[in-house]
Amino acid sequence: MRDSANPSNLPEPTEQKCPQCQATIPVYREFVIWCDTCNWNVKPDQVEQPKSLFEATYVKLGKSFGQQLFNQLVKTPSLKPSLTFSNFLAYSLAILVHIFTLVVAAGSIWLLMRCGLQLLDGVRTTNWPAFAVTLALGVVGILAIWDVIPEEQKLPVENIASRQQFPHLYATIADIAASLGTAGVDTILIDASFRASVTQMGWERKKVLRLGLPLFSILSPQEKVALLSHELAHYANGDTNRSLVVGSALHSLNSWYKLLHPDGFQFGNKRIGYFGKRGSGGVNLLGLFLAPIAYGGIFTLAHLMWRNSQRAEYLADALAAKNSSTPAVLSMLDKTQLRPAFDLSLQRFLAKHKNRSLFEDFQTYLAQMPPRELERIRRAAYLNQTRLDTTHPPTVYRLEFLRLRPIKTAQIVLTSSQNETLEQELVLAQVFVQEKLIEQHIPRIFR
Repeated sequence: MRDSANPSNLPEPTEQKCPQCQATIPVYREFVIWCDTCNWNVKPDQVEQPKSLFEATYVKLGKSFGQQLFNQLVKTPSLKPSLTFSNFLAYSLAILVHIFTLVVAAGSIWLLMRCGLQLLDGVRTTNWPAFAVTLALGVVGILAIWDVIPEEQKLPVENIASRQQFPHLYATIADIAASLGTAGVDTILIDASFRASVTQMGWERKKVLRLGLPLFSILSPQEKVALLSHELAHYANGDTNRSLVVGSALHSLNSWYKLLHPDGFQFGNKRIGYFGKRGSGGVNLLGLFLAPIAYGGIFTLAHLMWRNSQRAEYLADALAAKNSSTPAVLSMLDKTQLRPAFDLSLQRFLAKHKNRSLFEDFQTYLAQMPPRELERIRRAAYLNQTRLDTTHPPTVYRLEFLRLRPIKTAQIVLTSSQNETLEQELVLAQVFVQEKLIEQHIPRIFR
């Protein structure tokens, strides 16, 4: 008799002994063989083990702090952002970085103006050695500032979903945003990633939502509400605004590091061998001394904001549950772990490459996948170690956090007719994303 947990269109599994614990495990052809008793081979591509005592300590601290934050937030009645000592230090350091950049800019301009005044006073009275040094310092300073100042990001035009083509998608997002007490987005980018994210771009701080179609296409109506609510909650909480000061400081420190490091002088997308092999030993030594200071600033800023960024994810999950219900957020988070399944489905699709829909193939692949394989993917995701440099808490913590604060009634319900209209709009985007994926991956297969 066929196992009810086994899809009817799959052959019956065979059995073998686990080489680690000797438990009997079912084996499905074309799927990873693993043991649900001892987790043998749950992650065939194992994460590299720490290579040093420092790295091992770093991983251990990440796991410990992640657990501590989870335990604290479970007992916290309010998750609303508040000014903490680490946030205060992060903003203070970020402001110091910006002040330093302004001082270098003002000093460079002053040096160049001084050179100009010396020339106006007369060529004969000019002290040429001192003039050359002053001019060189001013020019190098201006070039450095030009590279340090963040460039205005440009949107990938080919990924922009216009309001004319996707009116229902924009309207749905506006409704969800209004329920969270914030405005809708200015631009939606649809791409082939397996995630969603929000940001603010340009000096006008335009709100941009990046929507990965492979993930969005497998979500149920309420899971779509959950995903969009989670991302828009970052606007409602002010997360993107708070990241502007610190984020721009991180960009400046990263640019200073590249400028100062002896590997070479970085200007825009070009590397000029100014501090490299052509540089003098003294200049290289100065770069070796100053570059680690910039790197230390990057390391310190990132870690000061670690707790704040992880807390923001828990709060976004809580607001998403209020909008869509806790079960919808739980199942949505579960599906965010299915990127390995999409990659495998994509490989199979490209291998046969017929005139079919990649997204329909992916949904069919998920429907035919043994529940056992889905469980393996979940376990593999949950076994990921928590590190201090990870902005998102482990999914297992997020799921447990939501279960402890259950909300069964959704504030926003996406009806079947509304979801059907939304799906019809996204068909055009599916064609575009599929063409891009084929264009990117087919050359690798036949190379």
